[in-house]
Amino acid sequence: MRNLKTTFADIHEAEKRRHERSNITITCPFCGFKTSYFPWSLAGTGKRCALCGALHTYDCWSYRRKEKAAA
Repeated sequence: MRNLKTTFADIHEAEKRRHERSNITITCPFCGFKTSYFPWSLAGTGKRCALCGALHTYDCWSYRRKEKAAA
């Protein structure tokens, strides 16, 4: 699995899934990796999954950039 480093500029064409979160961890809906976070850290730029590069946002949505097909 490649780390695609999704940014807010990518979310209009990215795959979108809901993520689960507890008080201190987010479980990535794309790869299952658990990311630790502080509640205030999601409000600004969100949190990125260290394994697959998905972007987790404050409203319980996660976005991951789609891989482009090789030409």
